[in-house]
Amino acid sequence: MAPGVLVFLALLSGKAYTLDLHILGGLGNLAFEPGLEASLGAAGTRFNPHLFPLGLISLEGKFSELADFAFTYERDPLLQNRLLASVGVHFGAAKLDFGPFIGLFNGGGQFLNPGVAAALGFEFPGILFGSLEAASSIGSLAALPGEYLQQTGEVSLGFWVPYVVCTLSVNTRAFTQRKSDTLLIKDERTRYQFRADVFTKNVPYTVYIDLGYQAVRRSYIPSVGASAGDELKSLYAGFETSFRVHPAFRLLLGAEMPVYAWGDYPLKGPDRSVFLYEFRMGLIWTLPGKK
Repeated sequence: MAPGVLVFLALLSGKAYTLDLHILGGLGNLAFEPGLEASLGAAGTRFNPHLFPLGLISLEGKFSELADFAFTYERDPLLQNRLLASVGVHFGAAKLDFGPFIGLFNGGGQFLNPGVAAALGFEFPGILFGSLEAASSIGSLAALPGEYLQQTGEVSLGFWVPYVVCTLSVNTRAFTQRKSDTLLIKDERTRYQFRADVFTKNVPYTVYIDLGYQAVRRSYIPSVGASAGDELKSLYAGFETSFRVHPAFRLLLGAEMPVYAWGDYPLKGPDRSVFLYEFRMGLIWTLPGKK
């Protein structure tokens, strides 16, 4: 039975444990203009930021202490729109997550694009944890304009020190779309990140600090001739706080910005007067479930 069906049946039957509803929105501008079909660097033009909306709606819960689920809608500047469902199964210190996802209304005539996602993680509480995650659309790009593939991957390793949870991760995202019979466009982002979750006992808030390096690339791949591409690299820092305003509600507020950004030749980096950023805010609502 599909994970999405299992989630739906659990909610209808009232057999889910406590549920968390996440609602998040935001804005950012570190992205290439979607309509571009030729290299900025080859034309001698600087990187010009594109404003994009962020969105996340997620319902997470447990069937039991050994199984949980998540149902998520995500709006991302690179992957665009996705709807995901997953079930997680615990095996002692290890955990396996798997489930389908669907790309939604991401241009062209391909309104729904199915895929599959899986993750394998482990945790030794208070000592060490890690995970390996991957997701990809099913099939391959054919000759029809508008067809696309969404792909993600991540490797992470974390550890605990007093009042801080530290995580090192490498994350990749790619969105490849056939724009015409003769042109493919591929957007990619590779990110190397260190995250510190800072907390203190008996206080209603948690602070998250991110530091890292990322490369955002757009490639133009014609059917005939040489490919061209633009790549913007940056060192970035981010800050997010989670504040409990009620036993059932937590507010989230976060921001991220490049400390230094530069273009990979021949692309020129953004003008010094340009401010690159990502801002997000939202809430987590804990819903009562089975006791």
